[in-house]
Formats: sequence, C-alpha cells, structure tokens
Amino acid sequence: MKLSKIAATGALMAVSCLGAAHADEASPISANIALTTNYMFRGVTQTENNPAIQGGFDYAHESGLYAGIWASNVDFDTEGSIEVDYYVGFSGEVSSLGYDVSYVYYDYPSDEEFDYGELIGSVSYDFGAAAVSGTIAYTDELGEDADSAIYYQAGVEVPVGAFTIAAAYGYWDLKDNADSYNDWSIGVSTEYMGLGLDLTYTDTDIDEDDSGAFASEEASDAHIVFTVSKEF
Repeated sequence: MKLSKIAATGALMAVSCLGAAHADEASPISANIALTTNYMFRGVTQTENNPAIQGGFDYAHESGLYAGIWASNVDFDTEGSIEVDYYVGFSGEVSSLGYDVSYVYYDYPSDEEFDYGELIGSVSYDFGAAAVSGTIAYTDELGEDADSAIYYQAGVEVPVGAFTIAAAYGYWDLKDNADSYNDWSIGVSTEYMGLGLDLTYTDTDIDEDDSGAFASEEASDAHIVFTVSKEF
C-alpha cells in the first residue's frame, strides 16, 4: 500500500471526536446522508478537491454499545473509487465527562492493499459555555510496510445561538511511513429545516519542500468545505 494513494484515508473521525451517532428513542437504528464539496480527512483531500456523496447506517444500544457502516466516493488515481468504513464501539457519559472507545476498519473493495484498521479513544468535557475533547487513534498497519502510526487531536466546540463553532488541532505521528505533520480546522455549523449545514476551513503544515511528505501540497493546503447532511 502506497501512502500517496491512501493519503489520510478513512472517514469517520467524528466517531471518536463527537461520539457515536445515536438513534432516537423510537428505534436504535438511524441513517445519515451528506453531500460535501470536498472529502477532507486529517487535512488531506480524498477526492482530489472534488465533491463527495456520503452516507451510512448506525445501531446504538441503550447500554452505550454501537456499530455502523459508512461509505464515500474517493479518488486516489487507482481503480478503487469507494471507501467503506465499518466500526464498533462503546460510549458513555459520567456527569459532564464523556468517553468513547471504537475500532474502525477502512475498506477499499477494489484495492485491498489500502485497507487498514484503527483503534480510537476519546474523552470530552462539557463546560456549558464550551465543550473540549481529546482523541488518540492508533494503527499498526499503515503504509506499504504496514508500520504503526498514532494520531492525536484536541478540539473545542462553542455554541453561539443557533450555531456551533468548532475548532481542532491534530498531529499525525507517522513513524516510518512518511514525514509526520500537523493539521487544523475551524468551522461553523447549524440546522435549517431538518438539514445539517457546515462550513469548515482546514489546512496542514505539509509543503512542497517536504522530501517525505505524506501528501502533495495541493492535496493538503488550505481548503474551505461546505457540507449538507440529513439524519433519519
């Protein structure tokens, strides 16, 4: 598996950062669909700066156990044009402290050599005026030689009326896979007529002078992404 092909592969970091998607009281099963102007993951485009359609299904038990499947189109200049993520986890909350542990498997049906799994753990605390979170994601099978990698991310969300402002800063320690790098984002989201609306700015410190860069500068430079989503 070549890193340039899987540049920051995978999708649902939200599984760990924001907790699993929970169904409403009527059913433990929910669905979601989204249209986005650019599928970004850890600061790197997965669609060569083109739009993506995404969606999935979740099962959430009242005990905190959850599982789901999620898919998106991708473009890595290979035969594979689809990414399918399978995940299972457990989340809960004690007072205002939330926790989440999950395992995500990133599957590329047309290019199995790109597949890898990731163990993700996160904690969050809601202060009322703002909520903060911290996430660690570990894999021992990233890259052509299946080396380990660890991703660290800190985030904050601030509600402002009907809107939520969210910011995050991450560091991907890629060990022997490629040059490690930082990524960051800031965005605003809201709901309108049952739709989720999100506008996010994302960037990294990868540049063209990095000899062992994880992705090209064009794929990882500053982007503004607009996403419309719907949950059922």
